[in-house]
Amino acid sequence: GVCKRPETGTEIYGQILWRWAIMNDVLLKTLFFLCLTGPVGNASKQDTGGVEVPLVGEEDEKKKQKRGGRGQIKQKKKTVPQKILIAKIPREKKKYVTRVCGMNTFDIDLKEAQRFFAQKFSCGASVTAEDEIIIQGDFTDDIINVIQEKWPEVDDDSIEDLGEVKK
Repeated sequence: GVCKRPETGTEIYGQILWRWAIMNDVLLKTLFFLCLTGPVGNASKQDTGGVEVPLVGEEDEKKKQKRGGRGQIKQKKKTVPQKILIAKIPREKKKYVTRVCGMNTFDIDLKEAQRFFAQKFSCGASVTAEDEIIIQGDFTDDIINVIQEKWPEVDDDSIEDLGEVKK
């Protein structure tokens, strides 16, 4: 046999609590699913008061996710002023990152912009928030000209340099 130390009471109690939490989570998900889908089985119009109730599994096809990706419904964009904000954020020692916010207001694809900045400045860049791109390095001076060259719909008045700010 395998020689191992005996389990203490707290370890056994912890395992019991863990299994109970998993079982509770499964039960809550099942209850939520049943509340959303309605009655189970072949319900006739007489049982439901003349109202036609769809059977389980006959939901609209548009509700189901077809393949891959996250199945989220896109919200309507709010009308916000078209302004791009550029800020230099200090990191450790003498290193900085450049934050670009507000490119969504001009209907610019953030992933495309992130790839463009990373290639143009030969550095790392990432989309961190809903409307924020972080570029590794201090490119606050160059980025204004680069944005205006790549996206001509962005004019000089709609770009604001905030300078050095704390995160």
